[in-house]
Amino acid sequence: MGVAYLILLTALVFTFIAFNRVGNTIDASDRDRFENVVTQTRAQIERRMTRCVDQIYNVRALFAASRSVEISEWTTYLDTMRLRHNDLGIRTLGYLEKVTTNKEAFLKYRSLAIKTNFTIIPPGNRPVYYPMVYVTHFDPLAEVIYGLDHAVRPERLETIEKAIDQNAALMTPRTHFLSRTNVRSSSGYMIYLPIYKNGATITNTEQRRAALQGLVSMTIVPQVMLTAMFDEEGHQNNGVDVEIFEGKPALDNLIYDDDQKIRTLDTNSPNAFSRQIVLPVLNREWTVSFNTTPAFDSASPRYLQWLTLCGGLSMSFLVFGIAWLQAKARARAEHDEEILAIEKEELSVTLFSIGDGVITTDSNAKVVLINKAAQLLTGWTQNEAHGKSVNEVFKLVYENNREPASNSVQKVLQTGEIIEVGNDTILISRDGREHAIADSAAPIRNKAGNITGAVLVFRDITEKQKLESQLVKESKLESVGLLAGGIAHDFNNMLTVITANISLARMQGTSPDERAQLLGDAEKAALRARDLTQQLLTFAKGGEPIKKTMALEPLVREASDFALRGSNVQCQFSADQNVWPVEIDDGQFRQVLNNLIINARQAMPDGGKVEVHLENVELEKNNLPPLRAGKYVKISVMDHGAGIKRELLPRIFEPYFTTKKGGSGLGLATAYSVVRKHGGLIKAESMPGIGSIFQIFLPASDKRIIPSPKESPQKKFSGSGRILIMDDEVAVLKILSAMLEKFGYEVETALDGAEALRLYAAARANQNPFAAVVMDLTIPNGMGGREAIKKLLELDPNAKAIVSSGYSLDPVMANHRLHGFAGIIPKPYRPEDLGRMLQEIIAGKSH
Repeated sequence: MGVAYLILLTALVFTFIAFNRVGNTIDASDRDRFENVVTQTRAQIERRMTRCVDQIYNVRALFAASRSVEISEWTTYLDTMRLRHNDLGIRTLGYLEKVTTNKEAFLKYRSLAIKTNFTIIPPGNRPVYYPMVYVTHFDPLAEVIYGLDHAVRPERLETIEKAIDQNAALMTPRTHFLSRTNVRSSSGYMIYLPIYKNGATITNTEQRRAALQGLVSMTIVPQVMLTAMFDEEGHQNNGVDVEIFEGKPALDNLIYDDDQKIRTLDTNSPNAFSRQIVLPVLNREWTVSFNTTPAFDSASPRYLQWLTLCGGLSMSFLVFGIAWLQAKARARAEHDEEILAIEKEELSVTLFSIGDGVITTDSNAKVVLINKAAQLLTGWTQNEAHGKSVNEVFKLVYENNREPASNSVQKVLQTGEIIEVGNDTILISRDGREHAIADSAAPIRNKAGNITGAVLVFRDITEKQKLESQLVKESKLESVGLLAGGIAHDFNNMLTVITANISLARMQGTSPDERAQLLGDAEKAALRARDLTQQLLTFAKGGEPIKKTMALEPLVREASDFALRGSNVQCQFSADQNVWPVEIDDGQFRQVLNNLIINARQAMPDGGKVEVHLENVELEKNNLPPLRAGKYVKISVMDHGAGIKRELLPRIFEPYFTTKKGGSGLGLATAYSVVRKHGGLIKAESMPGIGSIFQIFLPASDKRIIPSPKESPQKKFSGSGRILIMDDEVAVLKILSAMLEKFGYEVETALDGAEALRLYAAARANQNPFAAVVMDLTIPNGMGGREAIKKLLELDPNAKAIVSSGYSLDPVMANHRLHGFAGIIPKPYRPEDLGRMLQEIIAGKSH
């Protein structure tokens, strides 16, 4: 009898434990729902305000591109911007011109420009005026008032002066706008952004005030913007009341309330969850208040807690009744069996409830148990998988080469160690579906410590990898923008050398020897410009990592110099002797180095030195988790800037976390993602006031580096036969014809693929065929080489065609033989390059 009561007591304990856990789970779920609304709302408000500010900076770009902007240009530019003003709550966009002296001349000029009498409103003598010169109004009920002086209102003048001094977009306090009937129609904010005269020096406050030309003004109505945001598809408050105030919560400060009930100020209103966050909006602060409503509580599955209690009580008394009836017959053995069954059931429920896939095996690597998540990912049910080899149920291949991945379960059973597999494996399910996964395996031991099986735990990281890929692309766009100045600096220097040498060569009185020297220097500068564009194309290459074995020293040195072009920061590079090779995607890894060097460069705005060092290291087991023991190449990038605060250091690799004004928070997150995809690790150390150091550990490779082919010495490439050239640029056709005629070829030209096919067919019909065809890959508004080669090979399967393009990363340029081309020659190229290619192609040597 005692056993029956014990079973009842145990069941009741588990029932109340389950009751409390279900309640805790529901509370956690409700908290997550509430926090999701907070996070989503905050992100959307910040995103829309960022888009508003972007529009005003776009308008300032119009004035940066032109010294004098007329009203026709203003109207055309705003039409091309295609503002979604309703979504952003933009009421007006206008231009204020600064007027301090010669007021009458200004009024006369503006009256002529708009062909009507232009006056400054209100009239009066003031030391400075900021009248509205151009304005585009998106509110059909509002009246467009030219000449309205924004310096009249003290709060607007104060904001204007601060915006001028700070060279930034700033917002006024909330103000009320008038309709055509001079009645308050809405309230909102004015945003001002200064425009300085082209070419003026604006490094300090005095220079900014002296160089000011005018300001771009924007009127926004937060009520319109926020209403559009909350009505937008995909935004669901799920029973959470959102209220937004300017500054501290108060009735007079209310900007927006999505259900018109000011619950924040109602202290007697009970809320399951309540929270306030302060958002910096330019130079002002908005307080966003979140409070749950009865609709939020009604959506909570609280009934599950009581259902669990009722079910647990029912099961408890049922088990008690069975035990009571069988107590005398089964005695102690029955009791032990019942306890074992309960424990097994709890284990099974636990395994089937967790979100990760779990597979347990026996000591022979045969499947014993496979939980629900694992069944969904592998396509095998528990009954089908039981007793089968884990290799048959859990099929893995490497992401890059599609070769079968090593069996972590077998390693666990052999070594008794916990094995963690990287993120470069693909699970092939029973129906052929593929999932990118991360998995680990651990031994199962009995009480004596002997291995009786293994447990394999894995999760689907496909969506995570897609997000990381998107971060790489966004970070790449940001990096290209930061590098543009340095690239333009070097490229303009090269263009200067080219144009200057050509101009000198054309001057009268230049001797043949001097002319040859000048043209040679111009050619060398052009080839350096080609190398620079190739670097930029290589950096911009995206996609999944395509790894190859290579030496890091030249890549790191080149990437460091590339990232510091045009800056006042120097790079001090050093490397140990015989640094081990690694297997990496050079395009993605250039981006990692570029992000780190740019961060170091920005940490030293007044100039300085970035120290980059390469060395070989050997790590022991658990020396630097999660890296395994083995050989690694360590890259160190150190700056001497302001450093990173200790409390911020653990968060620097989080996506969208940044301490830089205007930063995106993608650079270091992208670097972390790329390095982990390469099986490595990135870490950071920093001392405020001294600087920061970033260290990358990459697994060393034991594969041999394939050396790049060396260019053969120049020689003359004479030839004979007829060559057909297709290109849409007449100048290119002219110079190529001159090149080939120098080599002894007879040349015909075509402006697109259709004309080239006609000429080729006519030549064959007249028994005077072409020996080779040189095709441009892309022809605007015409047939390019990609389409023409297919029809050319249909016309003549033995045709010998060479593809030429300035974009060397095009798929056709990367795999030209798969598309039917016999050779490839990227633009720009020298005459000897083309001569060598034609000589080899005509002789039957494919490239």
